[in-house]
Amino acid sequence: MKRKKPLSYEEIALFSRELAMIVNSDISLQEGLDLLINQSDNKRVSVLCTNLKDHINDGLTLTKSIKKEEEVLTPYYVNMISIGESSGNLDIMLLRIADTYEKDSMINHKIRSAITYPLILTVLMFSVIILLVVKVIPIFNDILVSLGGELTGISKAIINTGVFIGEYIILISLILIGFYLIYRISKLINGFQGFFDKLKLLIPFRKGIEKYYYAIVISQNLSMLIRSGISIALSFDMIIPIIHNKVIKKKVEKASKIIKSEHEISDAFAEFDMFPNIFIRLFQIALKTGHLDEVLQQAASKMEEQLDRKLDKLTTVLEPALIIIISLIVGVILLSIIFPVIEIMNSIG
Repeated sequence: MKRKKPLSYEEIALFSRELAMIVNSDISLQEGLDLLINQSDNKRVSVLCTNLKDHINDGLTLTKSIKKEEEVLTPYYVNMISIGESSGNLDIMLLRIADTYEKDSMINHKIRSAITYPLILTVLMFSVIILLVVKVIPIFNDILVSLGGELTGISKAIINTGVFIGEYIILISLILIGFYLIYRISKLINGFQGFFDKLKLLIPFRKGIEKYYYAIVISQNLSMLIRSGISIALSFDMIIPIIHNKVIKKKVEKASKIIKSEHEISDAFAEFDMFPNIFIRLFQIALKTGHLDEVLQQAASKMEEQLDRKLDKLTTVLEPALIIIISLIVGVILLSIIFPVIEIMNSIG
């Protein structure tokens, strides 16, 4: 059976808000889901609502209906709905879920935006260099040969590289596409996924982004769960499904065991190696005073500010650095060809 693709954070947030409106109204769930089916522009959300309506018509509760759509809505979502329904605060829980997913979506968008532009610039940079080496430089070489000169050293190496790329461009493209496909497929394999997750925490510029992102996710969701009356130990267990980095997921699992062993909460948070020491100490104090949810939310806000600064710094440094690099490479390539041509012309003159 084909595995269903989970809804995006934006889709889940919107669906949760609409479902909260239905729950808080005087109409039945079936009628409300009918409205969503007819009015939604998102086909996947419409299919989800149709399936939920069928499950409810079969006599299942909302929690059990959503449980059947776990692949689309994630196990974490199912747990949150179960808590909301059993506590009688389903509409409030749905709005909290929507707020959390919207926040996660916004942070993801910031990260993608910060990485996408430098990536596009890098691709364009290599495209320009390849165009120079394959198309432009051979013209200078022909001029040099017609003048009776001959390239040597780096100039000859550049020409030979251009000739090689020009002759085997299709094969090189296929190899690069093959490597990309291998990378994408290997990410779906558990063993390789763990390797790539570990790599994210080792690459200098990505390491900080990954840690700040999951620090925000962990503190935000723990805050919401604790505010909903869930124990700190159970809250740690419940956020495990939303942690996609396997290395960090293991740390969350270990932190959960630390809490269950009745150790200090500071020991659990220290396990992550993500939060400043001052926050870890504040968590311990806040747990005793009953304000842990508030302090966790404050931590999430502060960590988000840190992430914003890190992303701003990344784009501020990377963009001019890439422009300088491409300028130097293009300059070296052109000068290595132009100088021999100038020397021949001077000798002729």
